Amino acid sequence: MIDFSISSVNMAILVSNLFIIFLVLIFRNRKIMFRLGLPLLVGFVILICVRMIFPVELLSISHNVYLPDLLATIVGETRRVRFFHDTVSWWNIFEIVWGCGILYSLLQYIKRNYDCQKYIRKHAVILSDTSIPMQAFTQITSETTKKGVQKISLLALPPLKSPVIYGLRRPCILIPDALKLSETEWRYVLLHEVNHYLHKDLYIKFLLQIICMIYWWNPFCRFLKNDTDTILEMRIDQTLADTPAHKVEYLSCLLKTASYQGATPKEAEEAFNRNQKNYLDMGHMKIILLGKDLLENEDALFEFLNYLEEKPSVAGNIYVFSCEDVKALMSFDTQGGESVGDYLTGILENNLEGKPKNAVTLQDLYNRWHRKEQLPQLLEAELVNKRPQIRQYS
Repeated sequence: MIDFSISSVNMAILVSNLFIIFLVLIFRNRKIMFRLGLPLLVGFVILICVRMIFPVELLSISHNVYLPDLLATIVGETRRVRFFHDTVSWWNIFEIVWGCGILYSLLQYIKRNYDCQKYIRKHAVILSDTSIPMQAFTQITSETTKKGVQKISLLALPPLKSPVIYGLRRPCILIPDALKLSETEWRYVLLHEVNHYLHKDLYIKFLLQIICMIYWWNPFCRFLKNDTDTILEMRIDQTLADTPAHKVEYLSCLLKTASYQGATPKEAEEAFNRNQKNYLDMGHMKIILLGKDLLENEDALFEFLNYLEEKPSVAGNIYVFSCEDVKALMSFDTQGGESVGDYLTGILENNLEGKPKNAVTLQDLYNRWHRKEQLPQLLEAELVNKRPQIRQYS
């Protein structure tokens, strides 16, 4: 038998908020978030929604829970009518404020979406079929057999800082019109957004938005929204960066996108670390490969050195190389042999002279940088006949 009463509604409110608090607290443990974050999030969001939609008690399995005397007295006092000729209680005032807050949150949500759609219709630019992003997007849609992907549109929006997918009924991927990436990098960016759509992440966020609008007074809702963004992004990152070569490409793409947003290497690392399989373990780095673009940008290079110097786990005796094609060089890791770092270190340290010739360590760069001297010439690493080589040694 099903029973509906004020107490069952109150219990539904209590249970829903306890679920929210439980999720936020358990997600403080990052290992749990990485391993169980998605199933826990989806499971509890569904439970919260079901409890809100059906605030009833099953009499066959329900039983009374008696509150402690002090708490029972406080609840009783909030329910005792005392205003407007003994017709309104503190609880009634709370319900009115709560309802007004829900209405305000709903109107704000509707207004934001209306303004966003209006802005998109006015300022969004349809990309030409010959543009690099559109070519990458066309290839993705042609390769994907899952339904619904073909109805996603791709638009450029001038003031946008990072790509995003928007819209439940008519989804569109919005990209910054000034962001310059290669076709491979655009493929990663667009695959990232398409996977959000395929995994129904937009609906998860929508349900969570409804929960947060209803329980707007619960400060844990904001933390849960942030954790949800992290978990959903982490799931997509884990899907895309599934091999060492893909990790390098994906990290490079993150760094470029972060650079466009004005982000720091630390922020790029945090974005990359959303995927627990690709956690950047600085303490086990063998070598550092610096691309030509970074070497030619002095400000970015010094910022990168400062970032590394603040990491106590990064040893100063790590060898540093320049490299024109990091992607090709890192493909050596996918062949099942030793890593690029071990291979290049072996070339340096196993020479006839007994010590590395013209090798530059990270500490050498630190010293020159702090003394404001010209940085030393780096040895150049490259892939020759599918083997890592040092150009000056070959």
